[in-house]
Amino acid sequence: MKLKTLYTVIIVVIICFLTGAGVFAQNNVQKAYDLLNEGKFDQAEELFIKDTESPDSFRAHLGLAFLYDIESKYDKEWEQYSAVIKQSDKPEFYLLPEIDGLAFNKSITNENSGILELLNKEAANKEDGFISAVANENLGQYYELHNQLDKAKDYYKQMGSVNDWSVIGPFENVSSSGYYEAYPPEKGFNPNTVYTGKTISRFIGLI
Repeated sequence: MKLKTLYTVIIVVIICFLTGAGVFAQNNVQKAYDLLNEGKFDQAEELFIKDTESPDSFRAHLGLAFLYDIESKYDKEWEQYSAVIKQSDKPEFYLLPEIDGLAFNKSITNENSGILELLNKEAANKEDGFISAVANENLGQYYELHNQLDKAKDYYKQMGSVNDWSVIGPFENVSSSGYYEAYPPEKGFNPNTVYTGKTISRFIGLI
């Protein structure tokens, strides 16, 4: 009986410790964000860095990335953003807004940044055609800039972009009424047909 009681006490102590550590970490990060808002960057950085050692360090890495962006420390920003992406179940949610950022574009040339590996992984993403197209486009641009044109073309081809266009119109759109109207060309494609819209309209092929 005494042994069972001892085990119970130990378990309760461990749970309290883990819960307390989690609450402390959350408070730590919140304090860091408050300091960030007050412009006390050094103190905020210290608290954020301290919290990156905890298991649930997602918000701390995100805070550091934001701080380093403000300070134009782009190599450090990407380092933290990379940690955020690695911890996320949906890395594309964090990759997409960063792709056009300075940290991403300045770090992509660094072989140790892991960006090319990340882009290649997302380029092969069969579940999300949009992120796959964006990744292939960025890889194409990267190799085009590095004069590896054959490799660039291969990535561009995998984007699945529409390269053969035809346009027709205009059709009536008073007060955006055309949004709710299905005009004849939308019901069937016949490049030789002439339609009456606001003017006499025919398909014009664009390449």
